[in-house]
Amino acid sequence: MKINNLKSYPENYSYRYGELTDLYESDLICLNQYHLDEIWYFYASGSYEGNGMILMKKGELYDVYNMGHCSCYGPLENVNFYGKSLEDLKASYSAEGFNEWSNLYEAALLK
Repeated sequence: MKINNLKSYPENYSYRYGELTDLYESDLICLNQYHLDEIWYFYASGSYEGNGMILMKKGELYDVYNMGHCSCYGPLENVNFYGKSLEDLKASYSAEGFNEWSNLYEAALLK
């Protein structure tokens, strides 16, 4: 699986409780069950929580997941992959919802 950490927030997105960082290898283990080809993400970790988004790709299908969490669980513990075309996935979000992962979408288009 190819891993792309964008290390930047989308435009007009902010998280004031932590700094942008890498996901731990132990966090990424949750993705193994989906046999993904590539992921794009940004993730910030605070003292008791974290926040970020991940775009996952398998073949020609994509899914996005909000990695916001408290200290009770990790960023990918409840992740699922359902798979849609990238355009159908984008269309399933409101403009405000899409803004939360627009930089991941753009990075996937540039690959």
